[in-house]
Amino acid sequence: MYLIYHVTLTALTVIAFSLTIYGDQTPCTTNGWFGPNCQYQCHCAGSAPCDKHDGSCSSGCHQDWFGPACQYARMVFTVNGNINPRWLTDNKDTTCNRGNLRSVTVTLDTPIPLTWLRVVVSGAVYLNKMSISYRNESSSHTECPESHTTKITGTIADISCPTDSPVTSLTLSGDGVYYLCSLHISAAQIRCTKGWFGPDCQYQCHCAGSAPCDKHDGSCSSGCHQDWFGPACQYQCHCAGSAPCDKHDGSCSSGCHQDWFGPACQYQCHCAGSAPCDKHDGSCSSGCHQDWFGPACQYARMGFTVTGTFSSSWLTDNKDATCNTGNTQSITVTLDTAIPLTWLRVVVSDAAHLSTVKILYRIENSSTKQQCLKSNTAKINETTADISCPTEYPVTRVTLSGQGVEFLCSLYISAGRNVALKQRAGDASTWFNDGSYYLWWAEYAVDGKIPTTNEKRSSQNTCTHTALHDRSPWWQVSFTHPVEITRFVIENRGDCCQERLKNFLLTVYPVNDSYIPIKHRGSNTVKNTYSVVPTPRISFPVTQVKVTQGFNRERFLTLCEVLAFGEIACPSNRYGLRPAVLSTVEAARLAVPLATLDWTVVKNVKLEGTDLDANIPVVSPVEVTTILVTILMEPVSVVADLVATETLSVKTYGVECFQNCSITCGGPDSLCHHVDGRCSSECDAGFKGEHCDQMCPNGTYGVGCSQNCSVTCGGPDSLCHHIDGRCSSGCDAGFKGEHCNPCDNGTYGVECSQELRAVTCGVLARQPV
Repeated sequence: MYLIYHVTLTALTVIAFSLTIYGDQTPCTTNGWFGPNCQYQCHCAGSAPCDKHDGSCSSGCHQDWFGPACQYARMVFTVNGNINPRWLTDNKDTTCNRGNLRSVTVTLDTPIPLTWLRVVVSGAVYLNKMSISYRNESSSHTECPESHTTKITGTIADISCPTDSPVTSLTLSGDGVYYLCSLHISAAQIRCTKGWFGPDCQYQCHCAGSAPCDKHDGSCSSGCHQDWFGPACQYQCHCAGSAPCDKHDGSCSSGCHQDWFGPACQYQCHCAGSAPCDKHDGSCSSGCHQDWFGPACQYARMGFTVTGTFSSSWLTDNKDATCNTGNTQSITVTLDTAIPLTWLRVVVSDAAHLSTVKILYRIENSSTKQQCLKSNTAKINETTADISCPTEYPVTRVTLSGQGVEFLCSLYISAGRNVALKQRAGDASTWFNDGSYYLWWAEYAVDGKIPTTNEKRSSQNTCTHTALHDRSPWWQVSFTHPVEITRFVIENRGDCCQERLKNFLLTVYPVNDSYIPIKHRGSNTVKNTYSVVPTPRISFPVTQVKVTQGFNRERFLTLCEVLAFGEIACPSNRYGLRPAVLSTVEAARLAVPLATLDWTVVKNVKLEGTDLDANIPVVSPVEVTTILVTILMEPVSVVADLVATETLSVKTYGVECFQNCSITCGGPDSLCHHVDGRCSSECDAGFKGEHCDQMCPNGTYGVGCSQNCSVTCGGPDSLCHHIDGRCSSGCDAGFKGEHCNPCDNGTYGVECSQELRAVTCGVLARQPV
């Protein structure tokens, strides 16, 4: 067995760096590389070879590198003041301070966030008699936060000094400076070892043939490994029969595995009896699993118990056909876990009473019932409605009242959908076991697989695990589109070592700096499953979540699944249930082979920074930051239906909130349901249907298409305008006006254009003809 350590971002981690190899392995034979499978690059002085096992350099480290196995980039600096700095900049630990200096300040050539540094002194007794402070671009000197010192030898120490912002200068002071010989400032955070990439080297490469990937964007010149796809090969295939998927969009020629659906098999089925779902839309012919409901059975159903002594099995049997048989007009349920409410679904047996169900709730530690604010109702069918009821604080009880409760059949309280599923994950280090590269990936914590037995919870191929010598282990997930999260569920391993997850720290990062990240310290109790409900609810869209190991003796971090329940942060006039799975933007740039699109069906595309017109084919990829269409996730014919005529700035394939609410949804804001676009209010006059996208049938018009066209409208069908009832083909003889009203007295004929003469027509003068 061997353990590999890929990068170091915190000083404690750096100090503990180890390349010790355990068990039998094949030594590296490639020049300039060392370690198992040639994972690490040599950095020896004079380009000399390094030891193939541990990377040590008999000639010493190259001047730009230092530390264990010469794996840490050395930040260049200049010494401030009128002193002779040669002894501090000659890269020799044997030349030391010979003056009376008790303080030295250096200016970094490139401002960077600090992680750790190494000091070398000539007198061992003075090794711990130095203090370190730093200055960033906007502050005075600040003492190092969370500083720790690790003694390497009698005269060498590694000192942690982690900072959030870039540092411009560093000051060492104290008696120890009299004996200072060398200062090495680590720039490790900008260097990735083989097999890792990203701004913090937190993502693992998944290239064919175990080839290295690009250190910045993770792209693979050799192509993706057969089990992975995407621009950075960061997403797992889910094809039937474990067949490989398309390396660009994840589609499966063999079809999706029975547990997955969608264009890239990226959504998880949740059908009753573990039955397969429809591979296109996720619908379940067997119905949803009892723990899930809603569109494509993608929403977790919060469990509850009914308060009171009356029979309530009809409300908890997960059957919409069994209904209230009593006369009660009020029912209160207690939630299994207190959570902030978002929305709920009610099903009744009598359509006439669907709108008569009222909702009240109690927040945690309160006995007061409150009404839902900002509530909207979306009618699913004649007897089913979704009702929004967003709350800031966790709710313990929900009360349904009104005459409609007498006809109540089912209540579904949404606990959100898992927005972390198949998002981009990374960690500080990874345990590799028995030479395998696919046992403990960071992505396994968001792969949708929750082990249910001790055997399965042994973790391999479904859980994450950090390396042995990682003193500050962490794991994170980054969302390709901002999300609104109400709760987290963290699954622990079950075979052993559950105490390692005690006191974990969960940090939630906002979409911008105008918000402060939220931190939650986990329980000190060992649990199979940890539930985290931030209180009050998170007020900002979330872009990243990080889990850090707690204050435990064994510094490992193992996560079998991390679920983040919530919703994509849709603007009020947009909707769409389509989890984003493929990032196409790195450093705010989007490269798209536009020639793959059928431009004849895409209208009003605006490519920012270019003069391209939608109908001009493009032969080569164009780098843009704004693009209207959703590329490679749906057939072009469907894309044409989605794009309408509005420019949409996107940063992902399969972006959420990809459609506008219908402009004919009733109300001043044309609001609709955030998932499937059903209009929240009655349709504007002249339209009908859930999305208010159907014009009134011929012969009807107005609000709800409830009015009939005038029978005197011209033409064989008496047609009129669907909105205001204006007759479409003029009027029958004897009628006039937009709505074909009778002719005034004394006129007759087409458009009442003829005058009557009473002396000859007599009584007929009073009759329209």
